[in-house]
Amino acid sequence: MTLRKRRILFFISIVFFLILTPILVEYSRGFRFNFKTWQFVETGGFFFRIHSPTEAQISLDDKSVKTTSAFSYFNNAFIQNLTPGTYNVKISKDNYQDWRKILKIEPQLVTEAQDIVLIPEDLELKLYNKPTQKIKDFYWSPSKKSLALIKYNEKNQTILGILNLDSRNETEILISKNIITLNLQDWREDNNRIVFHSKNEGDFIIINVIDGKVQNLDAILPPQISIKDITDIKLGSQDNIFILKDSYLYMFNTSLRLLMFLKKNIASIEPANGDSIYYITKPDFLFTKSFFKDKSLISEEILGTIKFKLGEDITPKINILNSGHIFIDEATTGLLLKFLSQNNSFLKIDENVTKFYLSDDEKKILYQKKNDLMVYYLEDIKIQPYKYANQKEVVLNIPQEIISSQWFETNKHVFYSFGDSIKFIELDNRDNQNIAHIIDSSSPDIFYDGINEMLYILSNENMYTINFSAI
Repeated sequence: MTLRKRRILFFISIVFFLILTPILVEYSRGFRFNFKTWQFVETGGFFFRIHSPTEAQISLDDKSVKTTSAFSYFNNAFIQNLTPGTYNVKISKDNYQDWRKILKIEPQLVTEAQDIVLIPEDLELKLYNKPTQKIKDFYWSPSKKSLALIKYNEKNQTILGILNLDSRNETEILISKNIITLNLQDWREDNNRIVFHSKNEGDFIIINVIDGKVQNLDAILPPQISIKDITDIKLGSQDNIFILKDSYLYMFNTSLRLLMFLKKNIASIEPANGDSIYYITKPDFLFTKSFFKDKSLISEEILGTIKFKLGEDITPKINILNSGHIFIDEATTGLLLKFLSQNNSFLKIDENVTKFYLSDDEKKILYQKKNDLMVYYLEDIKIQPYKYANQKEVVLNIPQEIISSQWFETNKHVFYSFGDSIKFIELDNRDNQNIAHIIDSSSPDIFYDGINEMLYILSNENMYTINFSAI
């Protein structure tokens, strides 16, 4: 090789070194060259955690980039060195409904989407009840560990079925030899009692779910009090019950047949622990907690005053959830309040509320309005998408009336039913929310057992189940 050629190669090498060195340095620092803008840009990444199923395919802008693990614990994906911009993300698996969302990559940041759920295209629906039985209604216990099923058999008898969701065993108790309506009044799990109101019988029925003992309240009440104008019954400790009649509060021991007058001018009641009870007074709407023993008022503490405008005929209802959260709701106006124990005041969440449910992580409230599903955040959510305490947002608005809704176990998804359909929606409202079809069913009411991952569906007097543990 001549000296001239060697010099040319030397100078070419220097030029390549001067050009490539900055590129390699910037590449090692996480920069990439953007051919749209003709400049180096800092990169970002995606992190996806898939709740179910495993082995899901992840695509960005219709290009497959990764498949998640076959093991649920490692069922996630980190995709890095992506230039900033928007990406069409698709997560898919054969025989499952796709998850799609447009997400943005920012320089030096990781965009996250966690607890993604793909729903199978075909779900197996199983009939729960015997073909000779009709299920008219169902209720779940405060702990969500049991279901109470109101059933009519082939003899037109009214049966109460208590389904233990842990053992999957059901106990049947004969309530009446004829068909009667039963509406849940109260359920106290610590002493295994449940009380229903029968409108056509004009009576309250108390059942011990362990020994199957059934008591009609009208048959055991003393003559000085009539069943006729009783507005509410709540279960106390042991054999005690609290009775609200004409704004007068009584305690009645069902074994001793002993009736005790406690207070007057009471609008609504809710037992606490032992023979403590919360109540709201009339007409000042004081929210109070009291403890009674041996016919005597031992202590009384005014916790707060409901200062929101309420009419004379309005009856606020106290709801004390297992978590200790206290809510006040009122059926006529649909007013929903949260009690703030730190300053003994009430915070208005919303009005025109028909149903509400606390999430299992106790960080948010799902509530229904006629055509809306809403979420109210009780505390900050510190993972993407970020939310803040007292934030309220619309999850769904549809023309049809929403029948029922339930939290899914992720606390980031919701089942809901309307018309003749059941759907599944995510809370993540970045871009469009993914909505999956579950099943078509006539006017379905639903309950989700997150421990056993089982969806219960009541439709046309039949109970069906869908097992989500296998998806």
